[in-house]
Amino acid sequence: MSPSEGTPSTGSAPSTGSAADPGTVHVWRIRLDASPVDRLLPLLDGRERRRAAGFVLEQARRRYVAAHGAVRLILGELLSTSPGGLRWRVGAYGKPELVGRPGLETNLSHSGELALLAVTSGRAVGVDVEKVRPAFDAVAFATRFFPAEEGALVGSRGREHAGGGTRASEPASGGEPPAGPAGDPAVVFARLWTRKEACVKAAGGRLAQGLRLPVAGIGPAHGRRCDGAVRGGAVCGGLVCGGPGCEGAVRCETGWAEEVEGPRLTTPWLVADPTGSLPGRWLVGDVEVPSGFAASVAAAGAEPYEIVTHDHDHDHEHGLHERGLHERGLRDRESRRR
Repeated sequence: MSPSEGTPSTGSAPSTGSAADPGTVHVWRIRLDASPVDRLLPLLDGRERRRAAGFVLEQARRRYVAAHGAVRLILGELLSTSPGGLRWRVGAYGKPELVGRPGLETNLSHSGELALLAVTSGRAVGVDVEKVRPAFDAVAFATRFFPAEEGALVGSRGREHAGGGTRASEPASGGEPPAGPAGDPAVVFARLWTRKEACVKAAGGRLAQGLRLPVAGIGPAHGRRCDGAVRGGAVCGGLVCGGPGCEGAVRCETGWAEEVEGPRLTTPWLVADPTGSLPGRWLVGDVEVPSGFAASVAAAGAEPYEIVTHDHDHDHEHGLHERGLHERGLRDRESRRR
């Protein structure tokens, strides 16, 4: 099974056994504007509180507390442990790693009023969400820093957008950019950007290393395609299956959700750095998010996986919060006795 959207769910977290399956990546969507920040702040550890206090803008502080507090509540329920007792260490290039939970991989991203938490086991994972920013000069940036094909893709959408021409929108689950006219370069740019950053975060690398990663995943609108074939050291996707170029493909599929004219962005997409500066391979899938955002998840290796999405329930959160504070208070009193 290739990266695909599972049925979205709300409320309780999946079982620990489910989260320990490397064939599944769970992704929680967290609304930051609905999070009770005053109840979440006490759950944060000292490092997180100092970081929160360092924000100049109150909006940035609120979003940080909401995102990190929600992560603690979700993982606390998933692991049947106190949310306030979870600890992270900072790895290479600032990637947090959960202490005392070998094999469990997590990653957090937030943009605007939306955060995503990805959880899986046995393989590194990265997730990225970005708010689509129409005012940003996406064409100029992509032309300068992205691979030539991707710069041309964003640029062609820019020309269509300037001329008023658009294509009929396609479902987000089919891999099409998530919001705005299909010809909007900001939408296409956001989709490509999230794929790159998800790979870099999974690898624990630097953002600059990801700018030239080939993540377009451009395929024909219908017909047979080959995702993740490796030919001559380069990863190819969106190619016609059956030819010599697709021998030894990781995964081949047939058919498309619907027939439309022209190329479209597709996932899953097996990504590798042709320069070798970011070693490894990552299988990328797009994540369904609200209109105005783009999001992607990347997991190390070529093994297929399913993306299962959850909406973080803030009403359910209240009971978990009270339990977390109670357990934290018990630990503090026990510490003072010692």
